[in-house]
Amino acid sequence: MKPKLIIIIFMFSIILGCQQEIIKPEAKEIIKENSNIQPPKNSYSSRVDTYPLEWDIGEQHHDYMPTPQGIQIASPWAGSGTSFNASPDIRYDYHKSDGWVLLYNTFNTQVQQQQWYFMLYNKYRGIVRYYYYIPSSSNFIGNDKMAHTIRTYGTGTYLNSSPLLNFADQDSIDLNKVSIFASRLEDQTLQPASWYVFEYELAYDKNVISQNSTTFSFQWQIRSIAISNISLSGSQQGTVTGSISSAPIKKSNFDFVTSNLSYLTGKSVKLILNGEKQAEKYAGLLFSTIKSIIQGGLQGTVWNLLGGIFGNTQEPTVQKVNLNIDTKINLAGTFTQQIPTTGIIFPMPGYDQSNTPGQSPAYNYPLGVFYLSSKPIINIDKVKVPGSIGTTNYYYYFTIDPNSFQIHFNPALIGGNGYSQVATISNLKKEIIFYGPKPSSVYELNGTLEQLPNSKEIRRNITKARGSGQWNVGTSTSILLRITFDVIPNDGTPKTTISKTFVVNKVVRSA
Repeated sequence: MKPKLIIIIFMFSIILGCQQEIIKPEAKEIIKENSNIQPPKNSYSSRVDTYPLEWDIGEQHHDYMPTPQGIQIASPWAGSGTSFNASPDIRYDYHKSDGWVLLYNTFNTQVQQQQWYFMLYNKYRGIVRYYYYIPSSSNFIGNDKMAHTIRTYGTGTYLNSSPLLNFADQDSIDLNKVSIFASRLEDQTLQPASWYVFEYELAYDKNVISQNSTTFSFQWQIRSIAISNISLSGSQQGTVTGSISSAPIKKSNFDFVTSNLSYLTGKSVKLILNGEKQAEKYAGLLFSTIKSIIQGGLQGTVWNLLGGIFGNTQEPTVQKVNLNIDTKINLAGTFTQQIPTTGIIFPMPGYDQSNTPGQSPAYNYPLGVFYLSSKPIINIDKVKVPGSIGTTNYYYYFTIDPNSFQIHFNPALIGGNGYSQVATISNLKKEIIFYGPKPSSVYELNGTLEQLPNSKEIRRNITKARGSGQWNVGTSTSILLRITFDVIPNDGTPKTTISKTFVVNKVVRSA
């Protein structure tokens, strides 16, 4: 079987000054956390425990979901008899050999469920994916779109410190900010007897082990929304296909499930494409840029983006792209708020589930691949140099402070302290990134100039700049740090390359 290409790409950007490192077994830059995690335990409340599910090729539930007698529901990847309302590029990405494990499931042969769903997690990519089935008997069917929000849930103050949803919500990750929810609007129309698939990338939370289902769970809310018109504006024009993220308007705490939708009129949000088949509908510079990002990422050169996931799966021929486009989307027309179709609360995997009421996760280890210990520091040396005819130039040199942060990798992935190792980390790179536009007070930036569809100037492989001295580089938001590495499974599964960009503290040192 030929491998299937899977690429998850987030916001366009560029790469500047590069430092590369390979993590060797004898000198790992990895923080391994202690663990007393116990296997998932059956709960004892009136709610239903997680049912087992064997969904992979050759297993008993691959073609049809387990249901009581008289009910037949084809699986999301069945060849016929299934309405699959999500990107076709993610439809056949579900194999256990590619890292997918079961978190939650309500499909079973004994009990009729009010809501049919199951949830998978990819331990090599840190992605949680929710498969939700709309039965033929549902009474909210119409031409509405599907909206969903994932949020942390619980009592106490821990919700305000967990980084779990920072990757799902933020383009450039700021360790001083905590995202308690992420929200998206899908382009698929609500239909009966249909599957819908929603996913988010999670950050590793090293302190989840100390929590419980009361203090730290998560809720995945879904609802239907009637929106008459959504269109692209700016450098990309046309009808939207893909998901829309609420991240750019999060300052108003807006989400697609609980907020007043009239607030969306005329607002700029971001477009997320779940696959290349969707991306092909956007011609010209946008699609050519997507293609070049794909080719570069597979060859180990990650460029024109702030973060992404590149790799291969076991399925042949089908490409996947998940692209967060830096553009403007106008939403207009009548917004009809509907009652949420579901708002189920799930205990967070990774802590002792002995006293968890209701469902317990089938996979009870911390989620996410990595996170940072603290906000990185970029040192900027500002050197005054006499210029011609009485003028003065300033040179700026950028370096990473290696002692300002550590990379915390999930021990459920890399092993140690009670965990079995399932993968290794290699080809670790730390890169300083500049994301334009270039200030007028900066005369020169070394590196390679690139132009994005949003008309912003970007440069990669930058190590220095020259300017008039008026550049307030210490407060510039254009200087970022990107972390890139390969996850190499022990079982021979193709590697996954992961890249994320972080907001930094800047220390300016004048010479």
